[in-house]
Amino acid sequence: PFLHPARRTFSEVSTDVKPQAQAKPAKPKSSLGSRLRSFMAGFTVAGTLSGYALYYKVQWANEELAAMVRETAARQAQIERRLSQLDGR
Repeated sequence: PFLHPARRTFSEVSTDVKPQAQAKPAKPKSSLGSRLRSFMAGFTVAGTLSGYALYYKVQWANEELAAMVRETAARQAQIERRLSQLDGR
């Protein structure tokens, strides 16, 4: 009987626990103004972070585009030099 305590699903001994009536402390209500200030603070922080991320992405894309334009201009100049050599013959 003591080796398998998990099989014991009920007990003959009753241990009634009487619920204690404790008064729950009332939560202080937050005013609409404080909620609005908190919302605006969160919105400002999130907007600032997303604006910075967007600025960073645009800056990176701009640098990539400028590099591609430089590379294309160099290729175009090389092609024009080769073409002028072929026309000169």
